Amino acid sequence: MTSRTLFHTALAGCIGGVAMYVAADVGGDYTTYVILRNVAMQLAESNEGLKKQIGHPFSLGPWYNARIGFSAGRNIAQCSFQLLGQDQITDLTVRGVRRTGISSTLLYNIAGLGEWKVVECTAMFPSGGGLVKPQSLMPNSRPAEVCTTCEADNGQGDAVSVNSSTQPESSQSHTLEQGQSILNNSEGRGTVAFNPEGASPVMNGNSESEPRRRVWWRFGL
Repeated sequence: MTSRTLFHTALAGCIGGVAMYVAADVGGDYTTYVILRNVAMQLAESNEGLKKQIGHPFSLGPWYNARIGFSAGRNIAQCSFQLLGQDQITDLTVRGVRRTGISSTLLYNIAGLGEWKVVECTAMFPSGGGLVKPQSLMPNSRPAEVCTTCEADNGQGDAVSVNSSTQPESSQSHTLEQGQSILNNSEGRGTVAFNPEGASPVMNGNSESEPRRRVWWRFGL
């Protein structure tokens, strides 16, 4: 066997290896795309809001507008494709997670283990201002219901706060009445002062409750 023959054999082996690697990579991408696309189509068929928005029945858009990407060591896949309705066109995006084990995506998909758990599936819906926003097509993505028990508790809490806020006013008015009575009884011989806590009034100044000798003592007389 000549050197030229060996070179041709080695070159053919390299080309064959690269071709097999590319074929396995493309095959893994395509089979994963088909699996996730089929699940996304099932979710779209069961979504009444999407049917009303773009029209039913649905059909797939051109293949060249689809894309797929992998992350986390090809254990997470995300693909997007166009969905054609009778009235409008939208983009569907689906993300799935696979089990660990077989490193080759193609072998994983064709060996009967092609189980991809879809964790997210969204479609683009129009919003205000001519913009669009993604809306989930997952069956468990319903808006949260308002808890009636929480509303009842909040109502009771408001009532309690109102009652507590009116309580100091009544006690304050009662204290003012007491102060006015003491002022009238003093016949102008003193002034009435209240402590910060709203307790009983304290007579200050030239009054009967405070003897003059105490005032003299203050000035050293």
